[in-house]
Amino acid sequence: MVGLEKSASTNPSFYNLGNVQKSQGALLYKTAPQILVIASDAERQTELENSVTHMGFTTRMFPMDEAVDVLRNGMAGDAILLDMTSLQDEKLADELMDAVLARLSYDVIGVVLNIPLAFIDMAYNRFFETDVQLLVAGDEKSWLPALKKGGSSSFFNSA
Repeated sequence: MVGLEKSASTNPSFYNLGNVQKSQGALLYKTAPQILVIASDAERQTELENSVTHMGFTTRMFPMDEAVDVLRNGMAGDAILLDMTSLQDEKLADELMDAVLARLSYDVIGVVLNIPLAFIDMAYNRFFETDVQLLVAGDEKSWLPALKKGGSSSFFNSA
């Protein structure tokens, strides 16, 4: 399982360690909230990564073929942005939504699920009694409010 991480920090004296940064002097502190970003195609992945990083969050990117394992295994982060807008495979969509439900059963984490209209019934039936933020073909203007509303910590909501 390999994830790529990108931070809004431009200071080269800091090294990203997920939700914590380490300076050369070994001082550890919490930085921007970390968003696990998973998208169904490379172009959308890059768009989401740039957008979420520009919002001031740290991103951890995973390709769609690793997403089910990442979600089930509880990869650390403050929230999940799962974009399935260009996903055509209904079976994979089912597995991804089940993995999100499994994650929510043992972890308090914000989730934003961006889906195509074709998956609305499938998503609604699973998530209508949860705090999962459902977006139907959402864009950058809807991601930030949904991430903030779906965030699980006061640190995340103050970002």
